[in-house]
Amino acid sequence: HAVLHLLYARFWHQVLFDEGYTQHPEPFQKLVHQGMILGSDGEKMSKSRGNVVNPDDIVQAQGADALRMYEMFMGPLEAVKPWQTSQVQGVVRFQNKVYNLVNTAAANQVSDMDDETTKLLHKTMKKVTEDIQSMSFNTAIAAMMVFANHLQTLKENVPLEAVEKLTLMVS
Repeated sequence: HAVLHLLYARFWHQVLFDEGYTQHPEPFQKLVHQGMILGSDGEKMSKSRGNVVNPDDIVQAQGADALRMYEMFMGPLEAVKPWQTSQVQGVVRFQNKVYNLVNTAAANQVSDMDDETTKLLHKTMKKVTEDIQSMSFNTAIAAMMVFANHLQTLKENVPLEAVEKLTLMVS
């Protein structure tokens, strides 16, 4: 199914290229096959099996950002992964933690950052950058979770700069 979409897109891109409307002969630099998300029963999602998860229900209950982040956090992009609605709550807790860190940092305006936080911030930024480039979104999110946990241990001394950088990485 996906291959037909790719062929269709390449065909029309080639038409536009031949007519001079685009500058590049190929519309895509790389093809990545995404893994399948299975139903909570470990089987392929199917209406006839009754194991389909309606994303609208998740969005309504926990928000679109939580759904998107959970899908990226489930595992490697190419892997087959079982859906577990109960685990979306873990992503929501992470989002709430970041929100609380932002409020704490904004209220206290701490500008000094200790060496441990600085090193972990730079390590996290490097990891997230590399993971996004390699489309390893699950490990990028895990690195941000580790950094958020560290910031939470600082209590009221959360550096504003560290939270700003975390917020940019999450976005």
